[in-house]
Amino acid sequence: MHLIHSFVEQPTTGLDSSTALHLVQTLHDLSRRGRTVIMSVHQPRTAITDLFDNVVLMTRGRVAFSGPQLSMSQYFTDLGYPLPKFMNPAGNKTRTHYLPCG
Repeated sequence: MHLIHSFVEQPTTGLDSSTALHLVQTLHDLSRRGRTVIMSVHQPRTAITDLFDNVVLMTRGRVAFSGPQLSMSQYFTDLGYPLPKFMNPAGNKTRTHYLPCG
C-alpha cells in the first residue's frame, strides 16, 4: 500500500463553521482510506475535535497533552484540572493556558 502523507497548516482559518467542519470531515475520510493526515488548528469546535484520532495540544509553546483525543478529558482530570461537562479541552484557550506542561 502506498501511503500519502499530508500536512495541512490551519486549514479552517477564515472558513465559516459549516465549511470548516466539511473540510475536516473530508480529511478524516482520507485518513480512513490509509492516508496519514497531520494538521494544525487553533481552538477547533467540538464537532471538529471529535473527528481527531490523536491530538498534540500545546500551550505556551510546550506540549500539554499528546495522545488519543478520547483520553484528553480524563488526562486533565487526573492532573487535577477536571473540565466541566461538554467543554472541549482543545478549544478552551483560557483553561489550557494555565495547564502545566509535561
